[in-house]
Amino acid sequence: MTVDRHIRGYIRPTETYPESAQRELLTAEIIYVEGKRGESRKDILSDLRSGNTLEVTFLGLLAEPRDKKKCPNPHADLFNVMRELKARGIVIREAATGWTTEEDDLRDEMVFRAGEFIRRGRRSDQARINGRKNATKVTHEQRAIMERMWFDMRIKTDLDVVAALAELGIRTNKMWLYRAFKKAGRPRVKKP
Repeated sequence: MTVDRHIRGYIRPTETYPESAQRELLTAEIIYVEGKRGESRKDILSDLRSGNTLEVTFLGLLAEPRDKKKCPNPHADLFNVMRELKARGIVIREAATGWTTEEDDLRDEMVFRAGEFIRRGRRSDQARINGRKNATKVTHEQRAIMERMWFDMRIKTDLDVVAALAELGIRTNKMWLYRAFKKAGRPRVKKP
């Protein structure tokens, strides 16, 4: 098997994308892993020569993680790296999509997706699709029951309302009820 020395891989392991998952996607034989054996992004950038291809799983992983002192702006950091590599004649290939920075329209899409990836805190696309998990997803019938119980003054406290709803199989919390239905007029009870 011949080794294409013009393609270098770079892995930045994260909780969402561990090293093993990224390694499966990369086709490069020479792979640098951030933090392993003292390797860093700086090492691979210095080893690349004109005409080489830098292969990463996702372009967003090429940016330094957000850190107040070391890297306050990962977007700017990514753009600086891309600008430097383009000036040196080095192509970036995203292994997950197969896109490269050689084609302008694909490069623009890669940059857009990398920005989204950084903004989401390096979570997967599924996190973008799911959004924040809502503690209370209710049907119209459940909402009517919740509203009726929220304004029922026979129930002494707001926490008793939450407990009564839980007995009916409706999972919620006091803050959600307050935001949905506003103040019920129940006297505030201090915890003992």
